[in-house]
Amino acid sequence: MPSFLIGKVLPVLTFLPLTYLATQFLVGHLIKSGVAVQLRGQCPEVLTPSAPFRLNYFGIGPLDKQLCILVTFFSHALKSPLARPTVGHLLSIFPSFITFPILESVREGAPLLLAFPAIIGLLYQTMGGAVILPIYWTLFIIFGDPQGTLTRTTNISAQQAEGAVVAIIGGFVIPTLAMYITVTPRIIAAWQLFPVWISLFQFLYMASATTPKSSLSGGQIILGIHLFNFLVSAVSHLIVVLSRFGNLGALHGFFVPSLKPPRREKSTIATGTLQFLKWDGIIIAGSSVIATLWFGRTLEEVFGLLVWNVVASAILGPAAAFSGALVWREIGIMITNFGGKP
Repeated sequence: MPSFLIGKVLPVLTFLPLTYLATQFLVGHLIKSGVAVQLRGQCPEVLTPSAPFRLNYFGIGPLDKQLCILVTFFSHALKSPLARPTVGHLLSIFPSFITFPILESVREGAPLLLAFPAIIGLLYQTMGGAVILPIYWTLFIIFGDPQGTLTRTTNISAQQAEGAVVAIIGGFVIPTLAMYITVTPRIIAAWQLFPVWISLFQFLYMASATTPKSSLSGGQIILGIHLFNFLVSAVSHLIVVLSRFGNLGALHGFFVPSLKPPRREKSTIATGTLQFLKWDGIIIAGSSVIATLWFGRTLEEVFGLLVWNVVASAILGPAAAFSGALVWREIGIMITNFGGKP
Protein backbone atom coordinates (compact mmCIF):
# COMPACT_ATOMS: atom_id res chain seq x y z
CA MET A 1 0.00 0.00 0.00
CA PRO A 2 1.44 3.43 -0.92
CA SER A 3 2.88 5.38 2.00
CA PHE A 4 0.49 8.27 1.30
CA LEU A 5 -2.50 6.03 1.91
CA ILE A 6 -0.98 4.52 5.05
CA GLY A 7 0.29 7.76 6.52
CA LYS A 8 -2.40 10.23 5.43
CA VAL A 9 -5.62 8.57 4.33
CA LEU A 10 -5.80 5.51 6.59
CA PRO A 11 -5.53 7.53 9.85
CA VAL A 12 -8.51 9.65 8.80
CA LEU A 13 -10.54 6.56 7.91
CA THR A 14 -9.53 4.84 11.15
CA PHE A 15 -9.80 7.49 13.85
CA LEU A 16 -12.44 10.00 12.77
CA PRO A 17 -15.17 7.33 12.80
CA LEU A 18 -14.18 6.67 16.42
CA THR A 19 -14.83 10.33 17.18
CA TYR A 20 -18.26 9.98 15.59
CA LEU A 21 -18.99 6.84 17.63
CA ALA A 22 -17.86 8.66 20.76
CA THR A 23 -20.36 11.46 20.21
CA GLN A 24 -23.12 8.89 19.74
CA PHE A 25 -22.29 6.78 22.77
CA LEU A 26 -21.18 9.53 25.15
CA VAL A 27 -23.23 12.61 24.34
CA GLY A 28 -26.03 10.74 22.57
CA HIS A 29 -26.65 8.38 25.48
CA LEU A 30 -26.66 11.24 28.00
CA ILE A 31 -29.34 12.99 25.96
CA LYS A 32 -31.47 9.93 25.15
CA SER A 33 -31.41 8.68 28.74
CA GLY A 34 -32.49 12.04 30.10
CA VAL A 35 -29.32 12.36 32.19
CA ALA A 36 -28.26 15.49 30.31
CA VAL A 37 -31.48 17.19 31.43
CA GLN A 38 -30.89 16.00 34.99
CA LEU A 39 -27.38 17.46 34.96
CA ARG A 40 -28.57 20.80 33.66
CA GLY A 41 -31.34 20.78 36.23
CA GLN A 42 -28.73 20.76 38.98
CA CYS A 43 -27.19 23.96 37.62
CA PRO A 44 -29.69 26.84 37.43
CA GLU A 45 -28.79 30.27 36.15
CA VAL A 46 -28.67 31.79 39.64
CA LEU A 47 -27.02 30.53 42.82
CA THR A 48 -29.44 28.79 45.16
CA PRO A 49 -29.09 26.59 48.28
CA SER A 50 -31.09 23.88 46.50
CA ALA A 51 -28.27 23.51 43.94
CA PRO A 52 -25.17 22.64 46.02
CA PHE A 53 -22.87 22.40 42.99
CA ARG A 54 -23.90 25.76 41.49
CA LEU A 55 -21.19 27.79 43.17
CA ASN A 56 -19.38 31.00 42.37
CA TYR A 57 -16.23 29.27 41.09
CA PHE A 58 -14.82 32.10 38.96
CA GLY A 59 -17.56 34.71 39.08
CA ILE A 60 -18.21 34.24 35.36
CA GLY A 61 -21.76 33.01 34.84
CA PRO A 62 -21.39 30.76 31.75
CA LEU A 63 -18.08 29.30 32.98
CA ASP A 64 -19.45 28.67 36.47
CA LYS A 65 -22.50 26.93 35.02
CA GLN A 66 -20.34 24.69 32.82
CA LEU A 67 -18.17 23.82 35.81
CA CYS A 68 -21.32 23.09 37.80
CA ILE A 69 -22.37 20.49 35.23
CA LEU A 70 -18.93 18.86 35.31
CA VAL A 71 -18.80 18.94 39.12
CA THR A 72 -22.28 17.40 39.32
CA PHE A 73 -21.20 14.69 36.87
CA PHE A 74 -18.07 13.69 38.77
CA SER A 75 -19.57 14.14 42.23
CA HIS A 76 -22.31 11.62 41.49
CA ALA A 77 -19.83 9.23 39.89
CA LEU A 78 -17.41 9.44 42.82
CA LYS A 79 -20.13 9.01 45.44
CA SER A 80 -21.84 6.09 43.70
CA PRO A 81 -20.75 2.69 45.11
CA LEU A 82 -21.19 1.24 41.62
CA ALA A 83 -19.33 3.93 39.68
CA ARG A 84 -16.55 4.89 42.13
CA PRO A 85 -14.36 1.79 41.47
CA THR A 86 -14.59 2.44 37.73
CA VAL A 87 -13.61 6.08 38.22
CA GLY A 88 -10.65 5.02 40.36
CA HIS A 89 -9.44 2.54 37.76
CA LEU A 90 -9.77 5.03 34.90
CA LEU A 91 -7.95 7.74 36.84
CA SER A 92 -5.10 5.35 37.61
CA ILE A 93 -4.54 4.41 33.96
CA PHE A 94 -5.20 7.88 32.52
CA PRO A 95 -1.56 9.08 32.88
CA SER A 96 -0.57 6.47 30.30
CA PHE A 97 -2.55 8.42 27.72
CA ILE A 98 -2.02 12.05 28.78
CA THR A 99 1.76 11.66 29.07
CA PHE A 100 2.29 11.07 25.36
CA PRO A 101 0.96 14.43 24.04
CA ILE A 102 2.91 16.26 26.74
CA LEU A 103 6.22 14.61 25.84
CA GLU A 104 5.70 14.87 22.09
CA SER A 105 4.93 18.58 22.39
CA VAL A 106 8.44 19.27 23.72
CA ARG A 107 10.28 16.92 21.36
CA GLU A 108 12.61 18.96 19.15
CA GLY A 109 11.05 19.70 15.79
CA ALA A 110 7.50 18.92 16.95
CA PRO A 111 4.92 20.50 14.61
CA LEU A 112 3.23 23.64 15.92
CA LEU A 113 -0.14 21.95 15.58
CA LEU A 114 0.80 19.51 18.35
CA ALA A 115 2.80 21.89 20.53
CA PHE A 116 -0.02 22.92 22.89
CA PRO A 117 -1.26 19.89 24.84
CA ALA A 118 -3.17 22.14 27.26
CA ILE A 119 -5.60 23.03 24.47
CA ILE A 120 -6.08 19.36 23.65
CA GLY A 121 -6.57 18.64 27.35
CA LEU A 122 -9.18 21.34 27.86
CA LEU A 123 -11.07 20.12 24.81
CA TYR A 124 -11.30 16.57 26.08
CA GLN A 125 -12.22 17.79 29.54
CA THR A 126 -15.22 19.60 28.11
CA MET A 127 -16.11 17.32 25.19
CA GLY A 128 -14.81 13.94 26.35
CA GLY A 129 -11.45 12.32 25.78
CA ALA A 130 -13.06 9.74 23.52
CA VAL A 131 -14.17 12.52 21.18
CA ILE A 132 -10.88 14.42 21.08
CA LEU A 133 -8.12 11.81 21.37
CA PRO A 134 -8.88 10.08 18.05
CA ILE A 135 -8.58 13.51 16.42
CA TYR A 136 -5.21 13.96 18.14
CA TRP A 137 -4.00 10.61 16.82
CA THR A 138 -5.10 11.56 13.31
CA LEU A 139 -3.09 14.79 13.49
CA PHE A 140 -0.08 13.14 15.13
CA ILE A 141 0.20 10.39 12.54
CA ILE A 142 -0.26 12.78 9.61
CA PHE A 143 1.85 15.71 10.80
CA GLY A 144 4.03 14.23 13.54
CA ASP A 145 6.64 11.50 13.55
CA PRO A 146 5.09 8.27 14.86
CA GLN A 147 8.12 6.18 13.90
CA GLY A 148 10.70 8.66 15.20
CA THR A 149 12.76 8.40 12.02
CA LEU A 150 12.47 11.81 10.36
CA THR A 151 15.68 13.63 9.45
CA ARG A 152 15.00 16.24 12.12
CA THR A 153 16.36 15.56 15.57
CA THR A 154 13.94 13.77 17.87
CA ASN A 155 15.65 14.55 21.14
CA ILE A 156 13.96 15.52 24.40
CA SER A 157 16.40 17.08 26.83
CA ALA A 158 16.75 15.90 30.41
CA GLN A 159 15.40 19.23 31.63
CA GLN A 160 12.30 18.92 29.43
CA ALA A 161 11.73 15.35 30.57
CA GLU A 162 12.09 16.39 34.21
CA GLY A 163 9.63 19.20 33.58
CA ALA A 164 7.12 16.68 32.26
CA VAL A 165 7.51 14.55 35.39
CA VAL A 166 6.99 17.55 37.68
CA ALA A 167 4.04 18.74 35.58
CA ILE A 168 2.26 15.38 35.64
CA ILE A 169 2.76 14.91 39.39
CA GLY A 170 1.86 18.47 40.36
CA GLY A 171 -0.77 19.11 37.71
CA PHE A 172 -2.53 15.75 37.54
CA VAL A 173 -1.58 13.21 40.20
CA ILE A 174 -1.95 15.47 43.25
CA PRO A 175 -5.23 17.11 42.08
CA THR A 176 -6.60 13.67 41.17
CA LEU A 177 -5.82 12.23 44.61
CA ALA A 178 -7.35 15.30 46.25
CA MET A 179 -10.53 14.96 44.18
CA TYR A 180 -10.88 11.21 44.72
CA ILE A 181 -10.34 11.46 48.48
CA THR A 182 -12.28 14.62 49.34
CA VAL A 183 -15.08 14.62 46.72
CA THR A 184 -15.78 18.30 47.39
CA PRO A 185 -17.21 20.64 44.72
CA ARG A 186 -14.37 23.14 44.56
CA ILE A 187 -11.69 20.44 44.41
CA ILE A 188 -13.60 18.67 41.64
CA ALA A 189 -13.91 21.99 39.80
CA ALA A 190 -10.18 22.62 40.17
CA TRP A 191 -9.45 19.13 38.81
CA GLN A 192 -11.33 19.93 35.60
CA LEU A 193 -8.55 22.39 34.79
CA PHE A 194 -5.71 19.89 35.20
CA PRO A 195 -4.41 20.56 31.65
CA VAL A 196 -3.82 24.16 32.74
CA TRP A 197 -2.09 23.07 35.96
CA ILE A 198 0.14 20.69 34.00
CA SER A 199 1.21 23.47 31.64
CA LEU A 200 1.74 25.85 34.57
CA PHE A 201 3.97 23.42 36.47
CA GLN A 202 5.87 22.64 33.29
CA PHE A 203 6.42 26.33 32.57
CA LEU A 204 7.51 27.14 36.13
CA TYR A 205 9.96 24.25 36.20
CA MET A 206 11.50 25.14 32.85
CA ALA A 207 11.77 28.79 33.91
CA SER A 208 13.41 28.03 37.26
CA ALA A 209 15.60 24.99 36.51
CA THR A 210 18.65 26.21 34.62
CA THR A 211 20.25 22.75 34.65
CA PRO A 212 18.84 19.22 34.94
CA LYS A 213 18.46 17.90 38.49
CA SER A 214 19.15 14.32 37.44
CA SER A 215 22.21 12.68 35.95
CA LEU A 216 19.94 10.68 33.65
CA SER A 217 19.47 11.61 30.01
CA GLY A 218 16.16 12.78 28.60
CA GLY A 219 15.60 9.44 26.90
CA GLN A 220 16.23 7.52 30.10
CA ILE A 221 13.77 9.68 32.02
CA ILE A 222 11.15 9.17 29.32
CA LEU A 223 11.65 5.42 29.47
CA GLY A 224 11.20 5.63 33.24
CA ILE A 225 7.93 7.52 32.80
CA HIS A 226 6.53 4.97 30.36
CA LEU A 227 7.69 2.03 32.48
CA PHE A 228 6.09 3.53 35.59
CA ASN A 229 2.82 4.08 33.71
CA PHE A 230 3.05 0.50 32.44
CA LEU A 231 3.39 -0.88 35.97
CA VAL A 232 0.62 1.26 37.48
CA SER A 233 -1.79 0.45 34.65
CA ALA A 234 -0.99 -3.27 34.77
CA VAL A 235 -1.41 -3.43 38.55
CA SER A 236 -4.72 -1.55 38.40
CA HIS A 237 -6.02 -3.87 35.69
CA LEU A 238 -4.90 -7.01 37.55
CA ILE A 239 -6.52 -5.81 40.78
CA VAL A 240 -9.83 -5.38 38.97
CA VAL A 241 -9.59 -8.74 37.20
CA LEU A 242 -8.29 -10.83 40.11
CA SER A 243 -10.83 -9.39 42.56
CA ARG A 244 -13.57 -10.59 40.18
CA PHE A 245 -11.80 -13.72 38.96
CA GLY A 246 -14.22 -16.47 38.02
CA ASN A 247 -17.16 -14.09 37.89
CA LEU A 248 -17.62 -13.25 34.23
CA GLY A 249 -20.74 -11.27 34.98
CA ALA A 250 -18.87 -8.98 37.35
CA LEU A 251 -16.01 -8.51 34.87
CA HIS A 252 -18.44 -7.78 32.07
CA GLY A 253 -20.31 -5.32 34.26
CA PHE A 254 -17.12 -3.50 35.21
CA PHE A 255 -15.56 -3.11 31.76
CA VAL A 256 -18.33 -3.33 29.17
CA PRO A 257 -20.83 -0.48 28.69
CA SER A 258 -24.31 -0.85 27.29
CA LEU A 259 -24.89 -0.39 23.58
CA LYS A 260 -28.23 1.18 24.41
CA PRO A 261 -28.81 4.25 26.59
CA PRO A 262 -30.38 3.64 30.02
CA ARG A 263 -34.16 3.85 30.02
CA ARG A 264 -35.36 7.32 30.96
CA GLU A 265 -37.59 6.13 33.78
CA LYS A 266 -34.71 4.22 35.39
CA SER A 267 -31.77 6.47 34.58
CA THR A 268 -30.00 8.48 37.24
CA ILE A 269 -27.02 10.78 37.04
CA ALA A 270 -24.88 8.04 38.60
CA THR A 271 -25.90 5.38 36.07
CA GLY A 272 -25.55 7.82 33.19
CA THR A 273 -22.07 8.92 34.23
CA LEU A 274 -20.97 5.31 34.67
CA GLN A 275 -21.95 4.44 31.11
CA PHE A 276 -20.33 7.65 29.85
CA LEU A 277 -17.04 6.88 31.60
CA LYS A 278 -16.98 3.28 30.39
CA TRP A 279 -17.36 4.35 26.77
CA ASP A 280 -14.87 7.15 27.31
CA GLY A 281 -12.28 4.72 28.65
CA ILE A 282 -12.83 2.13 25.92
CA ILE A 283 -12.47 4.59 23.04
CA ILE A 284 -9.52 6.43 24.59
CA ALA A 285 -7.68 3.17 25.20
CA GLY A 286 -8.76 1.58 21.92
CA SER A 287 -7.75 4.51 19.74
CA SER A 288 -4.40 4.79 21.52
CA VAL A 289 -3.61 1.10 21.13
CA ILE A 290 -4.56 1.21 17.45
CA ALA A 291 -2.33 4.28 16.96
CA THR A 292 0.72 2.29 18.07
CA LEU A 293 0.51 0.28 14.84
CA TRP A 294 1.87 3.37 13.06
CA PHE A 295 4.99 3.16 15.25
CA GLY A 296 6.14 0.19 13.22
CA ARG A 297 8.71 0.86 10.49
CA THR A 298 8.35 -2.48 8.74
CA LEU A 299 5.52 -4.95 8.20
CA GLU A 300 7.17 -7.28 10.71
CA GLU A 301 7.22 -4.55 13.37
CA VAL A 302 3.58 -3.69 12.72
CA PHE A 303 2.64 -7.35 13.09
CA GLY A 304 4.68 -7.59 16.29
CA LEU A 305 2.91 -4.53 17.70
CA LEU A 306 -0.45 -6.04 16.77
CA VAL A 307 0.35 -9.29 18.57
CA TRP A 308 1.70 -7.38 21.59
CA ASN A 309 -1.40 -5.21 21.79
CA VAL A 310 -3.79 -8.16 21.64
CA VAL A 311 -1.93 -10.30 24.18
CA ALA A 312 -0.93 -7.52 26.57
CA SER A 313 -4.38 -5.91 26.49
CA ALA A 314 -6.00 -9.22 27.38
CA ILE A 315 -3.64 -9.92 30.28
CA LEU A 316 -2.53 -6.51 31.57
CA GLY A 317 -5.08 -4.14 30.08
CA PRO A 318 -4.92 -1.77 27.09
CA ALA A 319 -3.28 1.07 29.04
CA ALA A 320 -0.35 -1.17 29.94
CA ALA A 321 -0.18 -2.43 26.35
CA PHE A 322 -0.03 1.16 25.12
CA SER A 323 2.71 2.14 27.59
CA GLY A 324 4.69 -0.95 26.63
CA ALA A 325 4.53 0.09 22.98
CA LEU A 326 5.77 3.55 23.98
CA VAL A 327 8.77 1.97 25.71
CA TRP A 328 9.57 0.05 22.53
CA ARG A 329 9.18 3.20 20.40
CA GLU A 330 11.43 5.28 22.62
CA ILE A 331 14.14 2.61 22.61
CA GLY A 332 13.92 2.57 18.81
CA ILE A 333 14.31 6.35 18.68
CA MET A 334 17.35 6.15 20.95
CA ILE A 335 19.02 3.49 18.82
CA THR A 336 18.17 5.07 15.45
CA ASN A 337 19.01 8.67 16.21
CA PHE A 338 21.56 8.50 18.99
CA GLY A 339 23.24 5.13 18.64
CA GLY A 340 21.55 3.90 21.79
CA LYS A 341 22.85 6.87 23.80
CA PRO A 342 20.04 9.44 24.17
